[in-house]
Amino acid sequence: MRISTAYQYETYSRDIAKAQESYLAAQRAVTTGKRVNQPSDDPFGTGNILKLGNMRDASNQYMKNLQTGATFMKFTESALEETVTGLRRAYQLAVSGANGATDQTSRVGMVEEIQQIQKRLLDTANSRGPNGKYLFAGQTSDQQPLTLVGGVVQVNGGNTQVFVESAPGQTIQINSVVAQKMADAYNNLEELKNHLTSGDTGALSGIDIPALQGAMDGFNYERGKVGAKLKEVETGLAMMQRRSDEFTKAISDTEEVDMAEAIMKYQAAETAYTAALNVASQGFRLSLMDFIQ
Repeated sequence: MRISTAYQYETYSRDIAKAQESYLAAQRAVTTGKRVNQPSDDPFGTGNILKLGNMRDASNQYMKNLQTGATFMKFTESALEETVTGLRRAYQLAVSGANGATDQTSRVGMVEEIQQIQKRLLDTANSRGPNGKYLFAGQTSDQQPLTLVGGVVQVNGGNTQVFVESAPGQTIQINSVVAQKMADAYNNLEELKNHLTSGDTGALSGIDIPALQGAMDGFNYERGKVGAKLKEVETGLAMMQRRSDEFTKAISDTEEVDMAEAIMKYQAAETAYTAALNVASQGFRLSLMDFIQ
């Protein structure tokens, strides 16, 4: 049975197209280093790659959240340390003022330094974090937590907690709820000034010294909580980094090629493609001669 020229042409064209497709796919694998360059290369593998990529993106987002929280808490820790330093100096002045050997002129001279400590305390209470938000304002982070109106400290917020998502279904508190404690410490210092000015050594010993000691203990306790949370965050960061690395490796194992194997496949595909072209060229030439005869 005679095979028509049109049928031969279609057959050769299909063979060439198939060989070319394999050749180009092998060439892409060698060039990109990836086994899966488009969904049709491996539909099942593509699905896994997308799933793993989404899981890696989620881990990376948790890492960003934790890094934001860690930076925020480091700023908080520094502010609390500064607060304790100021209160410690006020405590020292209170002890000195309560000493009967201290003259009243010296006590009155201490008042100016206490005023400076109060100013620094307010500045610290209203300090901002790396993102420009107030550290101790809670969720109302655009509003100053403390304001001084007519010599009286007003608390404008800061009683709410701020959380970041640290893992699937898990959150961690990153702020310290100390706005009211800051205001109380400011008032303790105000009383200290009054007792120094009046020379009331009994109040200095019985009220101011215990109040300042209690304030320092409270802020040191808050510093300890921040330090513990920072360790928790660092642990979470390390875990999320491991997860992200694992997902990246799994994607690489699915997506990337064994280069030696890819080169062999490329060479084989190139040979097959060249052979298909040669067979077709010979077949077309014979068909033309048959047509002429």
